[in-house]
Amino acid sequence: MFEKVKENLMKFIMVSMILISCVLPACATNVTFNTNGLDGIEIYNSTGLVGTINDSGVLDLPDSAVNYTLVKEYYDNETVEVDPTLATECNITMGLTEYTVEINSSLTSFDIYENGTLLGTYDDTHQVLSLTYGTYYLTISKTGYENVSMNLTVPGVTEINVSMSEIVEETTEEENTTTTEESEDVQTAILISFAEDDDIVDIIVENKVFFGIIIVVLGVAIYLGMPGRKGKK
Repeated sequence: MFEKVKENLMKFIMVSMILISCVLPACATNVTFNTNGLDGIEIYNSTGLVGTINDSGVLDLPDSAVNYTLVKEYYDNETVEVDPTLATECNITMGLTEYTVEINSSLTSFDIYENGTLLGTYDDTHQVLSLTYGTYYLTISKTGYENVSMNLTVPGVTEINVSMSEIVEETTEEENTTTTEESEDVQTAILISFAEDDDIVDIIVENKVFFGIIIVVLGVAIYLGMPGRKGKK
C-alpha cells in the first residue's frame, strides 16, 4: 500500500510540474510604449523580434526584467530594460542618426547655409558635415565669390565637391571727349567759311550764342576805337 501511495504522489508531482510549466509563460502583462509620436518601431529581445509598435503601442511582455532594443530606420537604436512587475508604461526617446558628408574643395574656407541657417564652415579643421535624414538645399557662400547652390539627400550622398567662381569687377573706360563751347565755336566758324549764302542764315539761327558773343565783342571794339575815346586816354 505504501508503494501505491508513493506511486500516486510521484504522478501528482509530475502533473503539477507540467501544469506549472504551462502556466508560467502565460504570466505576462501589457506594457504601453510612449514613443513621442514615432511609429513603426521594431522591438527585439535576445531571441529576436518581439513586435512592432506605433506611439502608445502595447505589447504583452513576461513579468520579469528583460532588455529590449528598439529599432527604427534613420534613428539610433535604443535599449531599455522593461519589468512589467514594476511599471506598465515605458517612455522612449529615439534620436535621429547623424550621417557624415565629406567636403572636397580647393578653397581654404567658406560657409554652408540651408534656408538661411548656417550649417557649418569649411576650413582646414572642418571638412565634413554631420546631417540627419532629409533633403537639403545648400547655399555655399564666400566673400568675393559667387554663391553656389546644390541639393543634397541624406543618407545617400557621402561627399560633395565644391568649386566657386571669383567675382571680377567690371571697369568702364570713359572716352575723353571735348564738348566745350570753344570747340563748338571753332566748328561753327569753319562751317561759315565753306557755307553758301542760304546756309549761312541757317547756321546763324542754330548758333545764336556764338554770334551774340561776336556782336558784343565787335561792339566793344568799335566803342573803344572811337576818336573821342582815344583822346581820353
